[in-house]
Amino acid sequence: MSAFLLGAGFKADMGTQSRKLVLLKLIDACDDDGTRIFPAMATVARAAQCSTRQVQREIKSFLAIGLLRLVRAGGNGPKSTNEYSLDLDVLFAITRDGWDAYAASIGASVEADAPENKGDTMSPLENKGDIDDALRVTPETLKGDNGSHTTPPYPSNNPSEERARERDHSGSVVNADLTKRVQKFCTGDGYREGEWAKWATSTIGHIAKEFAKLAPEEQRLACEWRDAFLAKCKRDRVTKPMPVANYFRDKVWEMLTEADKAVVRPVAGGAPAVSGGKVAVPVFGPAFAAARAWALVKGPVYFELPDDLRGKVTASYEAYARASSTSALNYRQKLGLFLDDAGELVFPDDFEAREWERRKIDEGYPEVIRLHAAAKDRNHVTVEPIFERLKDLCEAVPVGSQMWERWRSYHEDQGWPFVPTPAVMKVVFFPKGGPHGLQEFEFAVREAANKERSDDHAA
Repeated sequence: MSAFLLGAGFKADMGTQSRKLVLLKLIDACDDDGTRIFPAMATVARAAQCSTRQVQREIKSFLAIGLLRLVRAGGNGPKSTNEYSLDLDVLFAITRDGWDAYAASIGASVEADAPENKGDTMSPLENKGDIDDALRVTPETLKGDNGSHTTPPYPSNNPSEERARERDHSGSVVNADLTKRVQKFCTGDGYREGEWAKWATSTIGHIAKEFAKLAPEEQRLACEWRDAFLAKCKRDRVTKPMPVANYFRDKVWEMLTEADKAVVRPVAGGAPAVSGGKVAVPVFGPAFAAARAWALVKGPVYFELPDDLRGKVTASYEAYARASSTSALNYRQKLGLFLDDAGELVFPDDFEAREWERRKIDEGYPEVIRLHAAAKDRNHVTVEPIFERLKDLCEAVPVGSQMWERWRSYHEDQGWPFVPTPAVMKVVFFPKGGPHGLQEFEFAVREAANKERSDDHAA
């Protein structure tokens, strides 16, 4: 866009050279539709070859004339990264009419540019620190209670800003877990097609913001059809796919055809194939739930308690006590132990039975533990293909619902590890019909497994 504006005579009427360079830098940094800009003052100043103070002046003038609108304040100082939106209508009006003519037409009072060679000379406004106030959103400006601020209160009539706010209503929050999830998406961790080429040309924070704007189901689909999109790029000889943020923003997976998706579907209704003959499926989804439920109903794997269990526990406790009294206390509480008056450990009579139940949760279901670990920090996990074919045996259960609590209680009664609460997803899949439907689920899985074995022998 900046090249077009320069070619259109934009440079002829923008006042100082620094104003032109600052604005061109902002235009280059904004989203394609002008809805978001996150300028660091120091970065803009280096690109425009002026001081950060001058960048603040120019941004203040852009705000005054309506060319920029402050969306969210990010702090003060030379590394400030306030969030702005660019009004394209105003930009093109200035391109057409000129800066001064447009300012006069709307009755804006824009201060003259302060010279760069006068040291600390500032206008009275800057001496009062009002530039920071002009670039800050407060509760009053958001509510429209104070008309003295340069930034207009919401709602505004900027169409691009409206679109941006609509996309922000998904409810997702950019936190460490979501950022880690997006980073795995970019690097290809757990995906067949590997790393997204040139993804690092955008910051991970910017990509995560676009991902967070999607609804939970859209996030799941974006991850599910990632490899289908990248495979299509390879077939079309596209060496550099679009930026990851644009893939999320434009919901590109919705444009894929069934033929595009079929390329990464080795089984009916399946997901991308990976090494070892397994398939990658979304965590917390129906195939994930089928694999997890089957690992539980089969029962725990065999394990033994160590000989002289109480002696080994006592030795471990003494090691914790030497290191930290807090660690020793936590260890006792975890095992349900207490101290007598002499400071010696006291074991309940049923300690061995209780310890076996505790270790059954921690060690008895290794496949469930693997699935749970994957659910905490990634989008996909590998399972046997049969569970992808049996995913219709499972249904969505809203997190925190009555059915969710029924499943939690059932897990406690059975001594099963319960599924981790997802950070983003609003639903988690379980076998249909609640705990009472597990018998039917188990029968269906056994029947399908027997049929596959019969087919293999017949072949």
